[in-house]
Amino acid sequence: MNKIISESSIQCNYLKWLNFQHPEIFEVTSSFPNGGVRDPRYGARLKREGMKKGFPDLGIFSPRGQYHGMFIEFKNEKGRVSPEQKEILYKLQAKGYLCVICKSIEEAINLTNEYLKN
Repeated sequence: MNKIISESSIQCNYLKWLNFQHPEIFEVTSSFPNGGVRDPRYGARLKREGMKKGFPDLGIFSPRGQYHGMFIEFKNEKGRVSPEQKEILYKLQAKGYLCVICKSIEEAINLTNEYLKN
Protein backbone atom coordinates (compact mmCIF):
# COMPACT_ATOMS: atom_id res chain seq x y z
CA MET A 1 0.00 0.00 0.00
CA ASN A 2 1.48 3.33 -1.07
CA LYS A 3 1.24 6.22 1.33
CA ILE A 4 0.14 9.43 -0.35
CA ILE A 5 2.68 12.19 0.19
CA SER A 6 1.14 15.50 1.25
CA GLU A 7 1.44 18.59 -0.92
CA SER A 8 3.11 20.34 2.01
CA SER A 9 5.75 17.61 2.25
CA ILE A 10 6.47 17.83 -1.49
CA GLN A 11 6.85 21.60 -1.24
CA CYS A 12 9.03 21.51 1.89
CA ASN A 13 11.38 18.89 0.42
CA TYR A 14 11.55 20.84 -2.85
CA LEU A 15 12.57 23.98 -0.95
CA LYS A 16 15.30 22.07 0.90
CA TRP A 17 16.62 20.88 -2.46
CA LEU A 18 16.40 24.38 -3.97
CA ASN A 19 18.27 25.92 -1.04
CA PHE A 20 21.02 23.30 -1.32
CA GLN A 21 21.35 23.21 -5.12
CA HIS A 22 20.52 26.81 -6.05
CA PRO A 23 20.89 29.04 -2.97
CA GLU A 24 20.89 32.20 -5.11
CA ILE A 25 17.48 31.21 -6.52
CA PHE A 26 16.18 30.14 -3.11
CA GLU A 27 16.85 33.72 -1.91
CA VAL A 28 14.35 35.09 -4.45
CA THR A 29 11.72 32.38 -3.99
CA SER A 30 8.65 32.77 -1.82
CA SER A 31 5.53 30.82 -0.93
CA PHE A 32 1.96 32.04 -0.92
CA PRO A 33 0.21 30.12 1.87
CA ASN A 34 -3.35 30.33 0.59
CA GLY A 35 -4.51 26.91 1.74
CA GLY A 36 -5.63 25.72 5.13
CA VAL A 37 -8.35 26.49 7.61
CA ARG A 38 -8.23 29.87 9.33
CA ASP A 39 -10.20 31.94 11.75
CA PRO A 40 -12.65 33.98 9.60
CA ARG A 41 -11.31 37.31 10.89
CA TYR A 42 -7.73 36.33 10.08
CA GLY A 43 -8.82 35.15 6.62
CA ALA A 44 -10.55 38.49 6.01
CA ARG A 45 -7.42 40.34 7.10
CA LEU A 46 -5.24 38.31 4.73
CA LYS A 47 -7.66 39.07 1.89
CA ARG A 48 -7.46 42.81 2.68
CA GLU A 49 -3.66 42.49 2.66
CA GLY A 50 -3.77 41.08 -0.88
CA MET A 51 -4.03 37.31 -0.58
CA LYS A 52 -5.90 35.92 -3.57
CA LYS A 53 -7.77 32.66 -3.81
CA GLY A 54 -6.16 30.27 -6.28
CA PHE A 55 -2.70 31.88 -6.31
CA PRO A 56 0.09 29.30 -6.85
CA ASP A 57 1.99 27.83 -3.91
CA LEU A 58 5.42 29.16 -4.83
CA GLY A 59 7.03 31.87 -6.94
CA ILE A 60 10.60 31.99 -8.24
CA PHE A 61 11.39 35.62 -8.98
CA SER A 62 14.33 35.18 -11.33
CA PRO A 63 13.77 35.82 -15.05
CA ARG A 64 14.98 33.26 -17.58
CA GLY A 65 14.67 33.38 -21.35
CA GLN A 66 11.22 34.60 -22.33
CA TYR A 67 9.84 34.30 -18.77
CA HIS A 68 9.73 36.89 -15.99
CA GLY A 69 9.68 34.17 -13.33
CA MET A 70 8.24 30.76 -12.51
CA PHE A 71 5.22 29.78 -10.44
CA ILE A 72 4.65 26.29 -9.08
CA GLU A 73 1.39 24.78 -7.88
CA PHE A 74 2.08 21.63 -5.84
CA LYS A 75 -0.43 18.78 -5.85
CA ASN A 76 -0.11 15.27 -4.55
CA GLU A 77 -1.15 12.33 -6.71
CA LYS A 78 -4.79 12.77 -5.69
CA GLY A 79 -4.79 16.57 -5.80
CA ARG A 80 -6.90 18.50 -8.29
CA VAL A 81 -6.44 22.02 -9.62
CA SER A 82 -9.42 24.20 -8.71
CA PRO A 83 -11.14 26.48 -11.26
CA GLU A 84 -9.69 29.50 -9.41
CA GLN A 85 -6.19 28.03 -9.63
CA LYS A 86 -6.58 27.32 -13.35
CA GLU A 87 -7.71 30.89 -13.94
CA ILE A 88 -4.82 32.47 -12.01
CA LEU A 89 -2.24 30.18 -13.66
CA TYR A 90 -3.63 31.13 -17.08
CA LYS A 91 -3.48 34.85 -16.26
CA LEU A 92 0.09 34.60 -14.94
CA GLN A 93 1.16 32.64 -18.02
CA ALA A 94 -0.40 35.35 -20.21
CA LYS A 95 1.69 37.95 -18.33
CA GLY A 96 4.94 36.17 -19.18
CA TYR A 97 5.47 33.75 -16.30
CA LEU A 98 6.11 30.04 -16.58
CA CYS A 99 3.41 28.25 -14.59
CA VAL A 100 3.62 24.55 -13.77
CA ILE A 101 1.70 22.03 -11.72
CA CYS A 102 3.93 19.48 -10.00
CA LYS A 103 2.70 16.23 -8.46
CA SER A 104 6.07 15.10 -7.13
CA ILE A 105 9.37 16.52 -5.96
CA GLU A 106 11.07 14.88 -8.96
CA GLU A 107 8.77 16.70 -11.35
CA ALA A 108 9.38 20.02 -9.57
CA ILE A 109 13.15 19.50 -9.63
CA ASN A 110 13.20 18.58 -13.32
CA LEU A 111 11.01 21.52 -14.37
CA THR A 112 13.02 23.93 -12.23
CA ASN A 113 16.31 22.72 -13.68
CA GLU A 114 14.92 23.12 -17.20
CA TYR A 115 13.71 26.63 -16.37
CA LEU A 116 17.05 27.65 -14.88
CA LYS A 117 18.96 26.43 -17.98
CA ASN A 118 17.28 29.15 -20.10
